[in-house]
Amino acid sequence: MLMPGSSSILLGSSLVLALAFAACAVGQTATTPPAPAAPPTTQAGLAIIATLPKAPGFPADYKGTAFNGIAQEIPGRVELENFDDGGLNVAFNTQHHEGDSSGKDYRPGVKPQICVTNGSPSEQDKFVDGKRYPSDDPKQNSYYIGYARPGDWVNCTVYVKKAGVYQVNTAAANETKKMTFSLTFNGVKKADVTSDGTGSYHTWKLHENICTVKLDAGLQVMKFQIGTEPHMNYDYMEFVYDEKASATP
Repeated sequence: MLMPGSSSILLGSSLVLALAFAACAVGQTATTPPAPAAPPTTQAGLAIIATLPKAPGFPADYKGTAFNGIAQEIPGRVELENFDDGGLNVAFNTQHHEGDSSGKDYRPGVKPQICVTNGSPSEQDKFVDGKRYPSDDPKQNSYYIGYARPGDWVNCTVYVKKAGVYQVNTAAANETKKMTFSLTFNGVKKADVTSDGTGSYHTWKLHENICTVKLDAGLQVMKFQIGTEPHMNYDYMEFVYDEKASATP
């Protein structure tokens, strides 16, 4: 199990599920790490993506493209703040968009509210046991999408390297005692999840194997969509290949 929280502030968005249902800090602070610069490889990356095989059902009319030209890989961690380029109603849909949020400089253009953990002294993110989230290291924080509302969604272009069954892990924090979300791949809903919440915007709980999904190999458009719960923040998803389940006919 990968420990949550390495995320994109450490210049390496790997791939995992963490849904953070929390209100994010408003306004950058002196302690907020700078957003990583976009690599100058977008076109080269898109050229590589064009050579990858598409999984069955890949939407031929999809207008979005992978963020920075890099398809996020499964198995591994999918950083949801690295949703596709393409804009509103193509790569994402939210009920309100970028404001003066703590991670607003993470990426340019119209976008959901991007926040950063521990963005201000008054809003400290912790696990339910009181330990600092995402880690004890005060220099380690995580970008995530905040201020989300029911029905909000993001698309991420992913490359599934191996067909089979995957367990999905998440770390979550939300305003209520319940969280709901769904996962759709190439237009087919693979999971509809209801689980317990933490009841606090900045209190996080680690959920292991919150659901399983069976995936074809190849390029896919993954949609993460919030269910009925308000004020949800979300960060990443971890997909772990299940050898035993994948071997079962």
